[in-house]
Amino acid sequence: MHRFHKRPVIFGEVLFDHFADGSRVLGGAPFNVAWHLRGFGANPLVISAVGEDTEGGEVLERMTSWDLTTEGVQTDPMHPTGKVAATVVDGEHRFAIAPDQAWDFVHADDAVRVASKEAPGLLYHGTLALRAAESWNTLRTMWDKTEAPSVVDLNLRDPWWTKDKVDWCLSTADWIKLNDAELAGLTASPTESFEECRAASVNLARHHSIRGVIVTRGSKGALSVVDGKRIFEATAPPVTNLIDTVGAGDAFSAVVCLGLLDGWDHQTTLDRAAAFAADLCAIRGATTPDFGLYERHLGRWSEDTSTGSIAAPGRQGLYVLSLTIHGLVRATEIELGRDADTGGQVSYVIDQARALAHHRDVERVDVVTRLIQDRRVDESYSRPFEPICKGAQIVRIPFGPRRYLHKETLWPHLYSLLDQLTRYVRMQERTPDVIHGHYADAGYLGAQLSKLLGVPFVFTGHSLGRVKKMRLESQGEASEQTYHFAQRIEAEERAVETAALVIASTRQEVREQYELYDHYQPDRMQVIPPGVDLSRFSPPDDSWPRPAIAAELDRFLSDPRKPMVLALARADERKNFAGLLRAFGENKQLREMANLVIVAGNRDDIAEMSAGQRRVLTQILALIDRYDLYGSAAYPKHHDSTDVPELYRLAAQSRGLFVNPALTEPFGLTLLEAAATGLPLVATDDGGPQDIIGTCNNGLLVDALDPRAIGEAICDALSDSARWTRWSED
Repeated sequence: MHRFHKRPVIFGEVLFDHFADGSRVLGGAPFNVAWHLRGFGANPLVISAVGEDTEGGEVLERMTSWDLTTEGVQTDPMHPTGKVAATVVDGEHRFAIAPDQAWDFVHADDAVRVASKEAPGLLYHGTLALRAAESWNTLRTMWDKTEAPSVVDLNLRDPWWTKDKVDWCLSTADWIKLNDAELAGLTASPTESFEECRAASVNLARHHSIRGVIVTRGSKGALSVVDGKRIFEATAPPVTNLIDTVGAGDAFSAVVCLGLLDGWDHQTTLDRAAAFAADLCAIRGATTPDFGLYERHLGRWSEDTSTGSIAAPGRQGLYVLSLTIHGLVRATEIELGRDADTGGQVSYVIDQARALAHHRDVERVDVVTRLIQDRRVDESYSRPFEPICKGAQIVRIPFGPRRYLHKETLWPHLYSLLDQLTRYVRMQERTPDVIHGHYADAGYLGAQLSKLLGVPFVFTGHSLGRVKKMRLESQGEASEQTYHFAQRIEAEERAVETAALVIASTRQEVREQYELYDHYQPDRMQVIPPGVDLSRFSPPDDSWPRPAIAAELDRFLSDPRKPMVLALARADERKNFAGLLRAFGENKQLREMANLVIVAGNRDDIAEMSAGQRRVLTQILALIDRYDLYGSAAYPKHHDSTDVPELYRLAAQSRGLFVNPALTEPFGLTLLEAAATGLPLVATDDGGPQDIIGTCNNGLLVDALDPRAIGEAICDALSDSARWTRWSED
C-alpha cells in the first residue's frame, strides 16, 4: 500500500444531507475529501466537531469503519451534528444549511494540540467552515501555527460567506480551487471561454500572490495557473452511465491534494483529478465504500511513466476471498452472543481481515457473507457492501429466503450461493489469489470455488461435525434432522481433502479432532492460535477510570468489593453456566469469599428469545433462586462490545478470576482476552484451554462436568495471593 510521507490536515464541516424522502447522506466537502484521501492510502486528520447525539456517533463509526482517525473530531454537547435540508429543483440539488451546528464551534486549543502531533503535509479547508466566529478563529490559529501549504476550496454559498473572510482566504492560500462561476464572481470578469477563464485566473493569482489557482469548468474540463504564468489544461473525460455530479468537485480536490503531497507534476495532477471526478459521477452520492474505484485509479497511475512517485497499493499483493456464511456479520458492534451462530467466529474473521489488509503483501480482502432482509435484525445486514478498513470490505450476497436463517437450515441453499459467488468473482478485475473458508458451510463453498478457479484453498473449521456428533451421541441428544450431520461432515471431508492448508487453533484440534476425518493429512495442517487486540485488552493501571458497567454490576451485589468470578459467553448450554452456578452455590467458602458475575449475552424479554437461549437463561435464574445467590451474583441484561475489556479489568482489579466452564471449547478467545488484562483463569480441560494455560501458565484446568471440582479450583486459585499475582503478571 502506498503511504504518503506527510499527513494532510482537513478542516471543516461534517454533516448529513437530509432529503425529502426521509433518506440522509453523510458528507460535507471536507469530509468527502478526507474520505477519498483515505481511499487512496493517505492518512488525513479531520478537524471538525459533531454533536453528542445519535448522528454524531454514526459519523465516528463510519470514520472508524473506513480507517479514518477520529482523534481530531470534537464532541460538542451543546450543539447538534451538522444538518442540511436537501431538495431537488428543476433537476438541480438545493441545500438549506442549518445554523449553529457542532462544526461551527471547533475549539482552537484541542484542534491545534491534535494537529501539531505530526508535521502536516498541507492544510485543506473550504469557506463554509468560516461562517461562525469560533471555527474561523480556530482555523486562523491553526494557520498561524503551521508551516504547511494551505489549499483553499472556495464555495461562495449564500448567505454563508463574507468578503472579509474570502479576502483572508485569498491572502493566506498557497493554492485556491474554485469553479468558473465563482471565478467570474470574484474577478468580475467573463469566464465562458478558455481564454477568458485563463485571463481571469492569471489576474487572480497575481493580484493575491497565490502560488496556484485551479479552476473546474464542468464538462469543459479544468485549468490551473501556477506561479502566475504557467498554464495547464485538462479536458473532461466522458462520463458513461451518468448518475449524478454530487461531490465531483470534492473528488477533484482530493486528487489535487494527493498531487501536492506526493510531488506530481502539475499536468499529471490536473489530468488525474479530472479523471477521478468523472468516474465519481457514475455512482450515487459523494463518497463510496467501494475500494475498487480507488484501486482502478491507483492501478492506472502506477502504469503512468510520467511520474514514478506513486504505486498502486499492493498491486503485486494478494487478493484474499474470505468466506463466512452464517450468523450476523458486520464490521463494528458485532452482536456477540445474540445467538449460537454469532460468536467468536465472526470476531475472528473480521479481525483477521483487518490484519490481512494491513499486511504489506496483501492488496485486498473481501469477506463474503449472506445478505439478510429481516425486520427482526438490524438493517445493516441488508447492505451489499460495508467497509471494514482500508483494503478490506464485507460483501453480502443474497441467497435463499430473505429472512435470517440459522446455519443448520442453510444447507439446501448453498448451491444457489455458489452460482452467485462465482458470478461475483468473475465480475472483478482480478481473480482471488487465495480462498479462505470458515466452518463447514463456507468450507464446502470454498473447496468448490477453488476447483472452478484453480486457486489455493485454506480451511478453518472453528468447530467440527464429527466431534460434536460424538459428544451429543454420548448424551443421547444427536439428531440428524436438527443438526444435518451427514451434510456437515461430508462438507468438512471435502474441505479437508481440497485444502492446501488447514488452520487449527490448538495442537489438540489437530491430534484428536481432525484425526477423526478420512482425509486427515497432518502435514497440511498448521496451528495458528488466534490473537488478541492489545490496544483494547490491557491491565488496569493507576489512572484507569471506573467504567459505567461497574454501576450496573454493583446494584446486584451486597459487597461489590469482593473478588469477582467472571464468566462471559453466549447463552448456550455448551457454555455450562449451570455447572458454574452449582459450583458456586454448593461451595460455602466460595460464596463467602467472592462474587459471581455472569454475562450471558444481551436480553430484553426472555420469553421472546429462541428456545435454546430461553432454556439457558431460565435455568440461570432458577439456579440463582435455588441457591439464594441474591446479593452475591450479578447477571446484567445488557452490555456492548466496549464493556467487555472493562469487565475483565474490573475482575482483575478485584483480584478475581475469569472462569470458562464450557463442556467443549475449540479454542477459547475469551481466555486470551482475560489473560491480556492480567486476569488469571480457571477453565475447562477440553480443547483450547490446555494450550492457552499451558503456554501462559496463568491458571488451572478443571473437569467441567464436575461442579465440585470447579468450585474447589476457584477457591484454590483465589486463596493463594502470591500465586495470583504471578499468574496475573505472566
